[in-house]
Amino acid sequence: MLLAMPPLTYVAVDPAALRHNLAQARTLLEPATQLMAVVKANAYGHGLVLAASVFAESGADWLGVSTLEEGAALRAAGLHLPILVFLPCPPEQAADLIAHRLSATVVGEESLVALARAAEIAQRPAHYQFYLDAGLGRPGVDDLPRLMEIASGFPLLVLDGLYMHLDAAAAPRLGPLETLKPGAEFRLFAATAHEITDRLLGTRVPLHAAASALALTRPEARLDLVRLGTLLYGQYPASVPPAARSLDLRPARSLRSTVAWRSNSSACSSANSAAVIQNARRCQEPSGTRSKSGFSIQRSIHPRQKSSSTMGTSRTARAMRIARASGY
Repeated sequence: MLLAMPPLTYVAVDPAALRHNLAQARTLLEPATQLMAVVKANAYGHGLVLAASVFAESGADWLGVSTLEEGAALRAAGLHLPILVFLPCPPEQAADLIAHRLSATVVGEESLVALARAAEIAQRPAHYQFYLDAGLGRPGVDDLPRLMEIASGFPLLVLDGLYMHLDAAAAPRLGPLETLKPGAEFRLFAATAHEITDRLLGTRVPLHAAASALALTRPEARLDLVRLGTLLYGQYPASVPPAARSLDLRPARSLRSTVAWRSNSSACSSANSAAVIQNARRCQEPSGTRSKSGFSIQRSIHPRQKSSSTMGTSRTARAMRIARASGY
């Protein structure tokens, strides 16, 4: 029988830092620009429900997740904000996406029609967004006008937006229009998308292209909504130059551990005396010392404990590294 025991090594999340970082991000945006808090991958290791709840209470307009399961967990926790599921909608998930009031990502006719049929059966609206690939090689819509014409025949389909994701490092090389007039391609995209939705659906839908990196470096890319991930957790994407790092961000997590053993002995006769003395010196360092990454760390020196109890924290660190590198 396993005993319910508190972990000796764990990641502590600071809700106040999450709130602060969201407020800082808001200073970048025009009042009409919406903010989507990205909480995919267990909120980059910060806790899916905890982080999403803090962002919802702090004024986020949307939540972004990777999977149906993440979105369903947020609904089960009582969150009511609109939620976008980034992974393209498989037809077999259409009914569940509708049941949990999630906005599905649609990239083709099959998933669009599956949503429409499931909506007719449930007699409930099916919310969705079209994803347009911008050169990353991800599945995306090939013929937007044709899919919008199909969608116009299903009254229970509700288009929540059009979006794309750009590689922040490649954004300055978008095309010849950017050379002539920086920001022109974003404005052209917005004008064309609005013309298509106005003509075929009789309504204008939100457009979004910027994640954390572009939101910081390309104001013209913010459009109607920005999707912010790693920025809200207190770190800048790797591609953001120092000149664009003007926000007062606070690390939202700290790695904490329990000292398992310490020795004040200065004389050791064993073969491991050097290691023992070194460990004792480490134990005498003040708790809460700052690491190179800026996190508050309580040291743990027990070799067995270190190998077993830091597994979860290493996953958290890996998720944050991936977020930072990808521009979210």
